[in-house]
Amino acid sequence: MVRNLPIRIVLLVLGAILANGSSAPADVKVAERGGRVSIENAFVKIDYDLSKGVYDAVDLRDNSICIKDAYARWNDYASNSADFRHVWESRSVSDSLGKGKKLIVKSRGDGRPVLVFEVSIYDGLNFIVLAAGIENTTEQIIQLKRIEPIAGGIAFEGFDLTSNFSMLDGNGGGEHTAVTHGSFLRSRNNLLVTFGTPGDNRSLALGGLTYNDFEKFAEVGPSRRAELKKRTGKLLCYLDMGVDETDGRKNSPMLRLLKGTTYTFARVPGTGNPVYATVVYDDKEVVLVASGLNSRKQYQLGFSWWDDRRGRIMSVSTDAGIGTKKHVLLDKQSLPAGDDKQAPEERLLTLPPQSYRTGKMRILFSNDSGPNALVSEVWLREGEAPAGEARRSVSESSNQGPSTLDIKLYALDPVGKRVDPGVHYMPKDRFYLDFTTDNPFEALEKYGLNIRAAQEIKVNLYDFPTVCLWYAHHSGYGGGLAYNNTPGAVAEMDRINKRGFLKYSRAAVRLVPDCYNTNNQQGWWDDEHFRMHGSTNLGPFEGGQYAEPYETSAKWGKAMTERGGIPLTYFQTSFRSEDYAEKFPQHMLFNKTHAWKDENLKRPADDEKFWGSAWARSGRMWGYDYTDADFLKHMREVYANLRAGGIKGLMFDYPSSGWASKGGMDDPYYTTARAYRKIFKLAYDGLGPDCYIHERNIQRGSDITLGLVASQRTWGDTDRISPQMISRSGLRWYKNRVVVSYDMDAKNITRPKGRDTVRRLLTMAYVASGRLLLASSFGQMSDETFFDLTRIYPFHTTHQSARPVDAFTSKYPVIYDFPINSQWHQLTFYNTSQKDETTIGVDLAGDSAFGALGLDAAESYYVYDFWNDRLAGKLSGSERLQQQLRPSEARMMSVHQVLDHPQFISTNRHIMQGYVDMIKTRWFASKRQLVGTSKVIGDETYKVTIATNGYRPKSANASGAHCEVRSLGNKDGLIELSINRPENGVVEWVVTFTPDSSDF
Repeated sequence: MVRNLPIRIVLLVLGAILANGSSAPADVKVAERGGRVSIENAFVKIDYDLSKGVYDAVDLRDNSICIKDAYARWNDYASNSADFRHVWESRSVSDSLGKGKKLIVKSRGDGRPVLVFEVSIYDGLNFIVLAAGIENTTEQIIQLKRIEPIAGGIAFEGFDLTSNFSMLDGNGGGEHTAVTHGSFLRSRNNLLVTFGTPGDNRSLALGGLTYNDFEKFAEVGPSRRAELKKRTGKLLCYLDMGVDETDGRKNSPMLRLLKGTTYTFARVPGTGNPVYATVVYDDKEVVLVASGLNSRKQYQLGFSWWDDRRGRIMSVSTDAGIGTKKHVLLDKQSLPAGDDKQAPEERLLTLPPQSYRTGKMRILFSNDSGPNALVSEVWLREGEAPAGEARRSVSESSNQGPSTLDIKLYALDPVGKRVDPGVHYMPKDRFYLDFTTDNPFEALEKYGLNIRAAQEIKVNLYDFPTVCLWYAHHSGYGGGLAYNNTPGAVAEMDRINKRGFLKYSRAAVRLVPDCYNTNNQQGWWDDEHFRMHGSTNLGPFEGGQYAEPYETSAKWGKAMTERGGIPLTYFQTSFRSEDYAEKFPQHMLFNKTHAWKDENLKRPADDEKFWGSAWARSGRMWGYDYTDADFLKHMREVYANLRAGGIKGLMFDYPSSGWASKGGMDDPYYTTARAYRKIFKLAYDGLGPDCYIHERNIQRGSDITLGLVASQRTWGDTDRISPQMISRSGLRWYKNRVVVSYDMDAKNITRPKGRDTVRRLLTMAYVASGRLLLASSFGQMSDETFFDLTRIYPFHTTHQSARPVDAFTSKYPVIYDFPINSQWHQLTFYNTSQKDETTIGVDLAGDSAFGALGLDAAESYYVYDFWNDRLAGKLSGSERLQQQLRPSEARMMSVHQVLDHPQFISTNRHIMQGYVDMIKTRWFASKRQLVGTSKVIGDETYKVTIATNGYRPKSANASGAHCEVRSLGNKDGLIELSINRPENGVVEWVVTFTPDSSDF
């Protein structure tokens, strides 16, 4: 009974009732009382302390403070600084998310810009939108590189975080994605935290909502700064290298990065704390400057480092500037090596006072042996370094969850946004915060849909396969039947037609003009240069990519379109073509033909072969300036030519080459992120809103291109599939097909041995990703493989992907659930092993936050296995569905609630078992008729599996087609309706029943 439940549970239940539609007021209110201003609706509240510049975020279901003492930061200015004065105003909000109100807090300090912090809450919605900007009231130009609406705060203080504590990062592209159970997580884009027990759990979803000028990051976990503060001596400054560039204030100790490039390791062994994974590196030495020091005081230098392999040897020293005496603190030290499974290491050293007599010194981390010098963290504190703390390894972090949970949500850009004196800058970049949706799956799904709504994203879904000619041409991947030029593209489209695939789905062919010679197609991207240059890494290749009789975009695009194909092509983003750079230096970053990324890495005189490749030059020199007016004009002409030819999309390879991290852009008001986004905006606008733009974003898993790209790569070059690959895409289900389609790269479906292996590949590509790229030609497929391919096409075009049900309990999720409605789920089990059978099971009823399907325990359910074409069970909702899978098997099952009349439970057309092909069904009780409308393929028997549920079939008929019905001869009274017609078409069918359930 309710009176026996804990009061917090009662409040949560009541809150859930309110959130799902109540008569309680949901309008947003803003009010000030006692020096605090609050904005709230019926579900959430932000309470801002105007005297301190901090705020609390409150869950009004039970009035718990979910985030305490949060503050905001702009570069080095923080809202909680003592010398800021805070005033507020309120405005109405009406946008694509809904209607509500906005609280605007402005923080003013003498000689400083006005800091603007905004909180938006919407009528009837239980999430919060944050934003931050500045009014430059100074006389100096401000380069705004960092905006943090949540620069610090404590989440869920007083809650027990140790039960089932899990975190899921929101990385995109080729960056790692995984559920972790440690105590710290920093993620690009967004992250999720969840903890608790069934019926009493909490979740926190936070991340970027809109993207324009900045990338977004989220971070939770015990604060390293807070941890270091607990140690001996006063902590003065702390830099997480690769994330922070400066810390401290004027006229007091300050640390600043002077020289080094940011990098993130894939994984750091021995620790669950990614702070060690972000580093700054340099070929010779990483240099920092410490200033504001008192020559009469003693200081300590602390730092951490780690080698991702073995072999780095480094020294640490200080000096008073270039040309002054060096003071060696550590000489030729070997870094702990990841190859030897060694954990990162912390060092603490006493600084010699003579190195900072002027109050300023340089700190140098120098390379003695190995690829470069690097450092993970650097900090300063007062006092001498205690001997016992001089050196320590970082132990494996606990998997029991943190005792406290610090939180950050911020935007970064290496160049930053230029804000001139007198300018009010409020970026279009907004942030998302939700702590009231307890189910972690629902929290992330809501987040994905709100990204879609906020940016008004209309992602073009790949309901068709694409043959990649580079893979299909490559002898080591596809086997070489196809040829990577325009006649080869048209020939492949002819093969697709010959196999009859267009009866089932549309199809695309991607041309890959990837010349790596010094002079190539890149930059030019016109018919002339596509004719001049061909692919250079496919072995012998004759002529250019464009060849007669399809030597222009118009000709090959028209030939593909006439054959029912979708022509796609390929650019290398900002890879250089030297003849273009020499002819148009004004189109290049820094307006130079040769603008070096690092002046210390100019061409070695004895390595002409190395420097003769586009790959090498693009790695060392900057490419095209996507803010230059003349280059923009050129690019619009490029896309106009492609669009006129009917080219429907392209792949951007090596997109990191377009990440202008050092600036050099003609338009000084562009950030690095905005200039990068401009690359894709030009293509989207030029090819039209129905285009298919692909971002092979392996290095930077950023969401900065959302709304412009249709797909994003999640893995490096491969024609195979693995559990890790499936998991990476599967754990992004809430974005997949919703705001972008994830692409696991090409798959050679003719290579796998055994039909189970082929079907597993096809099934999991459909379930976990949003696009299948084929690495082999249609001419190489066996009839069995071709048939199986047709069972996954077309891909559904609903903006939804299957949940990884066991995401928080398994290393790699193996259970995926696609809820179609409350009575119908599509459920996938898959065996990750290629050698062993395995048993996989899931509770039908129960809390879906903890690995159950959440079905009704009081109902019964049919489970029909698609690939094995059998009834897998008829179970009570209170039971557990358990299946034994063969090695390399994926099992797609349709789960239907048992009704009190005949119902369809599967079809043979598609692995979604009616979701794609069954337009509608309806039971007419008065006529005892089950009536359906289906999409039928010509010359292929279409089968509908029907559960009779106590009725006996009497007759069947179908419009414009032959049909018959037969018993499947099992105790559950299943029957099969077969429909045949010579051509594709929509068929209306009727099965009439009598109440008699005896055999017929």
